[in-house]
Formats: sequence, C-alpha cells, structure tokens
Amino acid sequence: MRYLFYIGFIVLSLMIVSCGGGGGSSSISSTTTVSINLGHREITADMQSIQAIPLEVSCIEISFSSPGETTIEKEICDFGSEAIEEVFEVKNCRLWHITVEAFDENSILLFTGDTFAHFDGGDQKVSINMVSVEDITPPVFNGIETADASEDNILLSWSAASDNVTPAPSIEYLIFMSDMPGDVFSSSSPDVFASPAFSVTGNTSFTVSVGYSTTRCFGVRAKDEVGNTDSNNVVKCATTLSSPIQQEYTLTVSTSGSGSGTVTSSPSGIGCGGNCSEKYDEGTEVTLTAIPSEGSTFVAWSGDCGGGGDFSHVNTVVETTNTVNITMNDDKTCIAIFESQQQYTLTVELEGCGSGTASSNPGGINCSGGGAGMPEPAAIAPSDCSETYDFGTDVTLTATPDGIYDFFNGWSGGGCIGTGQCQVTMDADKTVTAAFDCGE
Repeated sequence: MRYLFYIGFIVLSLMIVSCGGGGGSSSISSTTTVSINLGHREITADMQSIQAIPLEVSCIEISFSSPGETTIEKEICDFGSEAIEEVFEVKNCRLWHITVEAFDENSILLFTGDTFAHFDGGDQKVSINMVSVEDITPPVFNGIETADASEDNILLSWSAASDNVTPAPSIEYLIFMSDMPGDVFSSSSPDVFASPAFSVTGNTSFTVSVGYSTTRCFGVRAKDEVGNTDSNNVVKCATTLSSPIQQEYTLTVSTSGSGSGTVTSSPSGIGCGGNCSEKYDEGTEVTLTAIPSEGSTFVAWSGDCGGGGDFSHVNTVVETTNTVNITMNDDKTCIAIFESQQQYTLTVELEGCGSGTASSNPGGINCSGGGAGMPEPAAIAPSDCSETYDFGTDVTLTATPDGIYDFFNGWSGGGCIGTGQCQVTMDADKTVTAAFDCGE
C-alpha cells in the first residue's frame, strides 16, 4: 500500500496586507500565522481515507527559509502515529522555501519533500508531497589505510565512511583477508578467503590475531543499512614478528647433612638423587619438595632456596618446612639438608618396699616389679624398663601400684616430681625412678 504525506497550510488570521507597499496601516500585521497539519493519506481496501503518520517515523523536521531571513526550524518527535499540528509565524511578502524530512529512531531519513510559497496574509493553502527515500547509493569510503603488525596481531585502521542516508555509527565495515594481495576480494583457490572474514559496525579499527611470523593481506569495504557496498580495491599487507626466543635457566638441586632423602619438582624434571638438574623457561615458578629417607629427617633449605642455620649440632632447631617455591629468573642452586634421626634411651627404675608398674605412651616401657622391702612375697626383678625414642619425642609415664598394700610414693629423676603422670621430652638419655611403698 502506497502512502502520501501531505502538509496543509491554513491561514488562521485573515489579514489582507498589500505587498505593494502603498498606504500601509500600522494596525495591520506584517506576518502570517501558518498552521501545519501533517499526516499521510492511506486509501484502504474499501476506499476509506484515513490520516495518520507511519509507525516507522520517529521524528519530523520542518524548516522555513528565505533569502535575508533567519531560517525557522522545528523538530517534532514522540507523536505516535496520529496526525500533528504545528504553528509558525512567518513574514509576509517573502518567497519561503519549506522542507519537511521524516526520520526513523536511528535518524535514518525515510521521507522527504519541499515546496516554495509566497505568503501575503491572505487565505491560502499549500501542499507538499512527501516521497519515500530509496537508498541506492553506496557509502563513500576510501578503504583501508594502515595494517600495523606486532608480535602476533595486526591492527587495521581506516577513516569513517559517509552515506547519503545511513548515519556513520550504523555503517558496517566488511573486512576481507587473504595471504596474497590479489586474492583479498576474489577467490582464486579453495584455500583463499572468498568472503568477509570479519565485520564491525561504526568502528574505524580492528585487530586480527594471526600468530607469529605470519603474512596477511586485508581489504575493507563499507556497507550501508540497506546493503549498498562500496567497491574500493585498496589492499594492505603486514607480517607479524618472529616468535621471541624463550630464555631458559638451570635449576640445580643437591642434598647435604648426615641423613639422606630425595627432592622432587613441580613442574617435573627433578628427581634428586638421580636427576638433580633441569632447565626451565624464564619466569617459571618451580616447587621443590624434600622427602627424607627412613631414619632421616629434613632440616632446612639453603642456597638460592633460603633457609640456613647452624647444623653443627644435631639438636639445633631450624625451619623444617619441606616445600619451597623458586622463580626461575636466573640459574639457581638449592640444597636440601637431611640429618640422621637422633635417638635417646629412657630408663625407668623402681624403688621402695612396694610393687607396681610404670608404663609409657608411646609404648615401649612396661616396667613392673618391686616388693624388696616385704618379707613375703619375695622381691620381683623389674622387667621391660628401657626404650629408645627419637629426638624430641614426648613420653608420658604412668605409675600403677600392684596390690592393696602397695601405693605409689612419687617420681624422681628426668625432671619428674609428684605422684601424677610423668612427661619426659627425649633430648638426651634419661633415667626416671618410680617409688612404690608398702603398708604395714
């Protein structure tokens, strides 16, 4: 169905003013009040005529211009689909050029129309036929301007295109790519890009990732909103940089001390003793883990992995965290220090006339006997009264009398006193005495 916009100019103030300049009266106005009624006329199937503004129209711009006069302009939006009425005051005795343009919500021109009218204050009506804008003109575009390569990217850039209808932010840019200049816009083999590889709207640059040491050629064409595309054949080629040489550094691991153990790495590569050296890329963070052998204990790290301490005595207390992280920004050496696990002997002695048992936790000691002060029964020789423990082990001793006539009289030696439990820290060979007495 075809639409026809119309504008009717109706004089609201009937003021007859001569344009000849003779005998003008100061009581007569020199302007004409013009009312504009705007809509479209649609002839329906039953030949009914209705008036409304097409739904696709979002804004209407109206202007009055005349030589030597200030142009009168007005933009009208948000009117729905109903007809609108606007009022203008224009000077008499002037030839006015009236233009009307209708735009959609994206500011794309849909309809346009214009006419000339001479107003003299008399009763007058002027119509303007609004015609649909048919866009058959492609954008004006100069094509791609630069293709700048970096390590593995190519940055394309161009100046914005212009179009007679489509606004610049809505122009689409089709990006063609090939590995040969002559194949950018036309395919000569199945391996060449025959259609746009990328597209962007409104932008004037685009970055393509192609990898290291790669040559690509590009062309860009502009397309308006109805599909008109320019036909420039400008091509730009660029080659990305060679892959940078990754610096490598060597990590060397060794062990020391009276004990033994192994060191492993993450990322893998080191399993020492065995493979105690490995190359890693610059910046790699390597985690080393020290694993002591049976009978040994890990003490600390030294060298580039830090740690340290005085290891001349087995009793020296040092940091014992067995994992360490090191960043490979140079050749590095790390030393894992293992010491033999020192052990000490704890001996329990029983004394007194009574009998009883002294037991240990952790186990190993279950020393029972006594009764030497009693005529009957005969004295029982103590048994299982000695055990060896690792350095630093805390051993708890508990004393239990044997019979109703026996009672525990207390501890002595090894730092223990009183009749409660005795706790001994094994940092040397130690002897503890448990005294059991007897009743009369």
